[in-house]
Amino acid sequence: SQPFKQRVVTGTVEYPDGRAGVGLRVHLYNQKGEFMDSAIVDADGKFAITLYEGFMYYVQAEPPPVGNSSTQSQSVQISEHGEIKPVKLIIGNRSAGIASP
Repeated sequence: SQPFKQRVVTGTVEYPDGRAGVGLRVHLYNQKGEFMDSAIVDADGKFAITLYEGFMYYVQAEPPPVGNSSTQSQSVQISEHGEIKPVKLIIGNRSAGIASP
């Protein structure tokens, strides 16, 4: 059987005022909403997480304490195939009711 092809989702995390979300965690969830992986936002405000082709994923940034919906970013869906465009996650966007693309 063919091994699953690895892909990488990259992007940036920002606070609403434009500051980079350095040191924050970006979580990767599968289609069922189960936690799969996470990455720390680097000094440039960027992150990268490896995932596999053929599966639907979501990424979401979250500052501690985890589970506070008012500080979570929007949840962005990553398509199962094709190019993954860089994602921009903005902290606190979820509470503002901003829909992901």
